[in-house]
Amino acid sequence: MPRHSIRILAGSLVGAALAGAGLMAMLKTLLMTLAIGLFGRDQEWTAPEVREYDDWSVACDNGRRCEAISASAEYSQRLRESDAGDLAMPLLRVVREAGPGKLPRLFVDRRVWADRPAPRKLTLHVYYDGDGDRTGRAYRLIASPSGLDEVDPRDVPAFLAESARSSHAATRLSDGSMHGLITTRGMVAALRFVDEVQGRRDNVTAIYARGSRPASAVYPPKPLPMPAAVRGTGGRRETAAEMSALRSLRDGICGTGVDPRTLTAKLYHLANGHKLWSVDCGVFNGSDALLWLIDPGTGVPEVRNLPRPEQGRPSIVPYLPESSFDHMTGVITARYFDSSRGDCGWERKWAWTGSRFEMIEAREMRACIGILPERWLVTYRTQARRGEGRR
Repeated sequence: MPRHSIRILAGSLVGAALAGAGLMAMLKTLLMTLAIGLFGRDQEWTAPEVREYDDWSVACDNGRRCEAISASAEYSQRLRESDAGDLAMPLLRVVREAGPGKLPRLFVDRRVWADRPAPRKLTLHVYYDGDGDRTGRAYRLIASPSGLDEVDPRDVPAFLAESARSSHAATRLSDGSMHGLITTRGMVAALRFVDEVQGRRDNVTAIYARGSRPASAVYPPKPLPMPAAVRGTGGRRETAAEMSALRSLRDGICGTGVDPRTLTAKLYHLANGHKLWSVDCGVFNGSDALLWLIDPGTGVPEVRNLPRPEQGRPSIVPYLPESSFDHMTGVITARYFDSSRGDCGWERKWAWTGSRFEMIEAREMRACIGILPERWLVTYRTQARRGEGRR
C-alpha cells in the first residue's frame, strides 16, 4: 500500500435419522435446537479480555502474559477518515511475561499491510507537539528481517518514562529524516492495566504504578494447559446412516445459504479410532462456515460444544467460519474476519482430546489497520507436549 495514501481496506432430530438412537439422542438434539433459537447463529466475537485505552489495545492471556499495541478500533476509524500523508505508520508493541524477574520488552512493528517490509535501519524517538520537528533522544532498535524491531532493552525504561510526557513517538531513518509516526495516546493507561493484572501495582517492578512493594510480591505465571490433541487422516466415505445423521444435524443447526438438496461433508479418521466430520454449514456473519461433528466411538455423529475458557466464557456450537482441520497436528482453526481485507476479527483453535474438545489458542484484533493475524493479541494459549512442535 502506498505510504502517501494509506486507506483502511479496512436438527432436525438425530433419533429420527438413526434406528435405535433413542429418546436421549432426540432430547439432546431438541435442546441444541432450542439453544440456537435462543442465542442465534451469529456468535459475538469481541473478547472482553481485549481492553482499549484511547489509541491502544491490551490483552493478558491465561498465563498472565500481557501484550499492548498502539492500535484500537477508534484509532483505525480515525485513520480511515483521513490521509496519513507521506509518513509510514508502524506500531509500538509492549510485551511482558508474568513473574518478578520479567522485564517489559518493546518492539517497533513495521509489518503492517506488508508480509515482507523493506529492511530499514531506524531509531525510535518521543515526538513532542509544537512548531518544527521536535523529537527527543534516539533509542536504539535491533533490526529484524521479520519487521519486528526490538528496542534495545537498556533503552526501554527511559523510553517508557519519556513517553508519558507526550502523545506520539516517531521513527527516523539513518540519515536523520522522518520515517514514521506512532500514537502513544493511551499507552500509559494500557501499561497500568498490565501492572494491575500481573500484581505489580505499588511494586518496584511496575512500569508506571511503581511503589515500594518487593518484587517477590508479584504474581507468578499461571501454568498453561497441555492438551493432547488426537491427530488424524483423511478417511473412507461415510455410510448411508452417517450421512442421514449428518444431514439431520446440518438442517437443524446451520445458517442461511445451505442447499437442502445436497450435503457436502468431509471425514477424518482420528488416531484413536474416533471420527471427525466437517459439514458445509452455509454462512456465518458473511463468511462460509462448517459444522464440526464427532463420533467418539459410538457410531453416531454428535454435537459437542467448543469450550471458551477465556475468563470462563460459555461454550459455543461447533458452527465455525473459515475453518479447517490440520490432521498433522489435530487442530481445528477458525477465523472470523470483520473486514473485506481480513485484517481484524478473531482466530481460535481447538483439538479433540479423546473425550472432549479443548481450546488450543485464541487471538483477537479489533483495529482494522492491516495487522497480520499472527500479530493479533493472544487471549488464550496452551503448551505443546514434547514432540508435538508448533500447532
